[in-house]
Amino acid sequence: MDSFLKIKNKNTIIFLISIGISTFMWLLIKLSKEYEIIVNIPVEYENMPADKILIKTADSVIRVSLTDNGFDLIGSRIIATTNPLVLNTEKFRIKKLSKGKTKYFVLSNAFYDLLKAKFSSSTKIATLKPDSLILIFEKLASKKVKVLSRVNVELASQYQFSGPLKLSPDSIIIYGSAHQLAEINSLQTIEKEFKELESNIAEKLAIVIPENIRLEDESVKLNIDIEKFTEASVEVPIQTPFNKNKKIKIFPKQVQIKFAISLDDYHQLKADQFTVIGKEDSLSVGKLNISLTKFPEHIRVIDYSPKMAEFIIIK
Repeated sequence: MDSFLKIKNKNTIIFLISIGISTFMWLLIKLSKEYEIIVNIPVEYENMPADKILIKTADSVIRVSLTDNGFDLIGSRIIATTNPLVLNTEKFRIKKLSKGKTKYFVLSNAFYDLLKAKFSSSTKIATLKPDSLILIFEKLASKKVKVLSRVNVELASQYQFSGPLKLSPDSIIIYGSAHQLAEINSLQTIEKEFKELESNIAEKLAIVIPENIRLEDESVKLNIDIEKFTEASVEVPIQTPFNKNKKIKIFPKQVQIKFAISLDDYHQLKADQFTVIGKEDSLSVGKLNISLTKFPEHIRVIDYSPKMAEFIIIK
């Protein structure tokens, strides 16, 4: 029984090897024959005119019909898709279309030798499509526009902003066609989110660039300054507009102001840095409307009370 299995396994291996050799020989015969294929070659442009903006993009690929044996065509297809054809626009022909608009163009046959050098010497190039490459340029215009941030900031507990969010620069010069620039009044940064922020931020943000627009700078610097704060309160006497010769009694005499302040500034704060004014209410006799009219710039007022007080005039 074991001898039978050994013979059977041996025959199976010999059969598989024969199939493999046959397949390989068939493949060699097939690949040695001549075939025609179409490959797409990516195109890149260099030395674009600095004083003009491209308003109509030319074809990004050239479709080339190749004839050769199967072996070389396999290599040609790989070369075509990985190595772009770089064209120098300074060698293009130029034609003025209208005021400010210029056409740069070249016939595909003009770079036949460039294409031929990419493939095997035996490879035949039958056709090139499109038959010409055309780029339309317009005279470059410039404009200064604001840059707006798309930043969402969530501060950690007990932190506050110590100043406004800043972009530097907050305006940039953009370049493009006059028609397109007329429709652009501002640009935006990419979206950015900060959560549970506990420290200052200073980083670059990329600007979202519209199609066919050039920028003086493609990014701006974002600065977010924050500080740790504490909540505190202070009592401030109510001032009134009454004649000083009159004796006035106010109930209550003081207003309590609740505020948030940086820990560094807390010990420097004094009650005389606040001003609270009481004005007679036009609809209620003996009532004062309370207003907080002055307080330090570096604090954030949370609330104050009361908003109304009573008074009597002592004769």
